[in-house]
Amino acid sequence: MIQADLKISLIISVYKNIDFLDIVLRSAERQSYKDFEVIIAEDNDGREMADFLALVQNRYSFDIMHVFHEDAGFRKTRILNKAVNVSTGDFLVIIDGDCILHRAFLKEYARQAQDNTCLFGRRMMLSKKLSDTLLNTRDLNRLHLWNILFSGNRKIEEGIYLPFLRSFRKKGLKGCNLGLPKELLEKINGYDEDYEKPWGGEDSDLERRLRLAGARFKCTKFLTIQYHLYHPILPREVTPDGLDFIDEKKTSTEWFCRNGLQKNSNSK
Repeated sequence: MIQADLKISLIISVYKNIDFLDIVLRSAERQSYKDFEVIIAEDNDGREMADFLALVQNRYSFDIMHVFHEDAGFRKTRILNKAVNVSTGDFLVIIDGDCILHRAFLKEYARQAQDNTCLFGRRMMLSKKLSDTLLNTRDLNRLHLWNILFSGNRKIEEGIYLPFLRSFRKKGLKGCNLGLPKELLEKINGYDEDYEKPWGGEDSDLERRLRLAGARFKCTKFLTIQYHLYHPILPREVTPDGLDFIDEKKTSTEWFCRNGLQKNSNSK
């Protein structure tokens, strides 16, 4: 059952790719659930994104906020925390700016939302052919069942909305498709901003600290459907000092990060 009066803050992390963001925003406009705001969390500070958002703001029925900072390397965790701090919703849904949303995406997050529970979903990987078609036409009606099944996509089972099925997966949080009460993320002081390199690990760190804080987890596979636009995979070279950093974080028993939403805070 959808929670009454649940305002969602949809946080979209982006880095420069306006073409992708444009179609993601179009998919947000098509949501069957309407009580939400959008916060663009830009790990960059170029004028192009601000100009684009100023141009399209009146095109949409939802409010759009834009937070950004200097482009000084991989600082996704920092800009996500900035977005959380300006959000006004009671429930946060966090996605990447290359993931098109199914019409029922936010409806299912609102329906599944529970206290002290982190919801996490998956994404279907669109082929280059279908991604190019969507980007060229901006026609989301092309995401119909035939194209989903027969356009060379991967992880097709992740792209079919099956609201009566349930996944019993208990772990494997993905930073591109997750939702949780804002107070739960505040409890652990948000994302750990010590993650400043593209080594990975920031999502598993968030999951680890939420578990240490006593949070429950629920997988929303088949419900919160996303379609990931094709793009070349950027390499993430993990150096020896990066491995040491990640290993040290993984063995920590602290769930309240010191370098998070609030700075200079004591561990709880």
